[in-house]
Amino acid sequence: MQDSPERTAMYEQMARIVIEDCPWIFEYQSMSFALVHGWMENFEPHDFPYGMGIYRNIDLEKRRQWMKEFGDQKLDM
Repeated sequence: MQDSPERTAMYEQMARIVIEDCPWIFEYQSMSFALVHGWMENFEPHDFPYGMGIYRNIDLEKRRQWMKEFGDQKLDM
């Protein structure tokens, strides 16, 4: 179905049905920030990030280079 007011109305109706018939309370902690390495690709912060990991990709060469530079360093405690 193409994007249209009719489709939007159907989405809103489906959301109302889910909320009315749902056996739990919807609560979430929005994700307003993210720390991401330069070697992680296809990362897009999202208010509901669960399941988004399947779209991420790691540039292995960039990660190897990062590990070469920083991977062996120990943090001072």
